[in-house]
Amino acid sequence: MKVQHPHSVEFSLDAVDDGRGVVGTALSAIVIRAEYGIAVRSNFCSRRIEAARSASSL
Repeated sequence: MKVQHPHSVEFSLDAVDDGRGVVGTALSAIVIRAEYGIAVRSNFCSRRIEAARSASSL
């Protein structure tokens, strides 16, 4: 799934149903956010990141 960010930073989110895939997707979004200094405001991304946090705290 390709996502076009308002700041013209394009990145792909792979919707993988296993925990590792969710964590990997969230980490990719965090790395991109840190690298470009932008906030990922998409609800989809936020849900993915929250899911990753939940998975990592288990």
